[in-house]
Amino acid sequence: MDLKFVLFIPSFTFNLISVSKLITNLHCSLNFHPIGCSVLDPSSLRMIGAVELRAGLYILSSSPTKFSYTRN
Repeated sequence: MDLKFVLFIPSFTFNLISVSKLITNLHCSLNFHPIGCSVLDPSSLRMIGAVELRAGLYILSSSPTKFSYTRN
């Protein structure tokens, strides 16, 4: 994943990503679920990444997390 125009703060122990910048730069769609978020290619709706929800925060790792979500 290659994001442009990012702000680097050395004292932060984590990175914050703007959802609007993410979808604008990557030309993707996001689909939020109770356990995470799917990153989708908007033309094919193919999942190109997954984000895990942990302690109320969406965690985006360098290697996408795999999860399955089934709506009840």
